[in-house]
Parts: sequence; C-alpha cells; structure tokens
Amino acid sequence: MRRSPLRPPGWAAASGMAFCVLAGLVVTGHTELIAADASLSAAAYNLGERYPAVRAAAGRLTHLGHVAVVFTLVGGAVGTLPQRRRKQALAFATTAFAAGGLLRGAVRDWTARVRPERPGPPFDGYAFPSGHSSRAATAALVVAFLRWPELSPAGRAVLLAALVGWPLTVGASRVVLAAHWPSDVLAGWLVALTAGPVAASLTRALPAAQARPASSGCRGRGRRGAP
Repeated sequence: MRRSPLRPPGWAAASGMAFCVLAGLVVTGHTELIAADASLSAAAYNLGERYPAVRAAAGRLTHLGHVAVVFTLVGGAVGTLPQRRRKQALAFATTAFAAGGLLRGAVRDWTARVRPERPGPPFDGYAFPSGHSSRAATAALVVAFLRWPELSPAGRAVLLAALVGWPLTVGASRVVLAAHWPSDVLAGWLVALTAGPVAASLTRALPAAQARPASSGCRGRGRRGAP
C-alpha cells in the first residue's frame, strides 16, 4: 500500500489543539511566552546586526515564503504528475492553501498582535501567525504528499530533509529580519500541520469515487457518475 506522510488524521487534531493553546497565550499576554519571544527575537536580530552576511541571507531566503515562489513550486509539483493524478492534486493543494489562509486571517484579526519593533519602515499587518512560515510549511507538506509514494527510501530521505529545511529556513529568516516573533513562526507551522492533513482527507476520496465505476463496469452507474 502506498502511504503518504499526511495520512495520520491525528496530526490535524494535535496541531489544531496546539495552535489554539498558543493563540490563547498570545491573546492573554502570557508573561513567559512574551518574555521568551522578546529574548529570542532580540538575539536573532542582533545576530543579523553583528553579521551583515546573515542579514543579507535572511533577506534572500525569506522570499521562499512569498506567494509567487510557493505557488510556482507547488504548481510545478502538480503539473509534472501523471494526468490522472493532477485533478486530485490540484484539489488538495487548493484546499490546503485556502483552509490555511482562512484560519490565518481569522486568527490574525482576533489576536491583533503587533510586530517586533525595528529600525526602518514597519511591516504591514498583524504578526500572528506568520504568513510566510505558513505558506512555506503548507507547500512543503503538499509536495511531500504528492511525491512521497513514487520515491525510493533514499529519495524520501532527501525529500524530507529538503522539505523540513524549507519552512525552517523561512521561519528563521522572519525572526532575523524582525518581521515576526518566534511564536508567530511556530503558529504558522501549526496552521500548515492542521490544514494539510484535513485537506488530504477531504480530497483523497475524489479519485476513489471516480476510479470505482471504471473498475466495475457491471454496475451500470459508472458513466452517469462520471463528471
């Protein structure tokens, strides 16, 4: 049986609960969370101040979470699949990004968290959760889901390392640039870990419903059931 890394439904429940707890701590201004965010944020920003190369690298790597880059990479993963898998893959990717975007937008307005202070023009919008981190993590999960079944164990190890590094790199860049607090980045990852498995569960039934009539022509309903 071909398995994907998003199959366990418990991922969505656990990640969703963790996200809700974290959002609650942000809204209530939990002292320890605020202090940890401030300390880590200052350390990351100061690192970039001391080493301009780190700041420059963060400025480049943060683009890996931009909408255009994320959608281009995911579109390439979907477009290079066999024709029979593209419809389901597109439905899955669209659902994952839409669900993550809706959750992110609703919680961002609810928490109304300000971003870290830094010299220069401020970033637009509220801080919690990080959109760049959420998009990068969602894209990594989508690519993993689509490509996992066809890879060898060695290929899966390489893919996993690359896809874990993607959101980690984007998240770190957002903190170094003082665009987000560390907990904003964590929340963005949790959004992806919640929306990704849910989207996979919702769209996985699509090809099964289409393939079943084709493999059992004696039922007579196959042609009428096809879209």
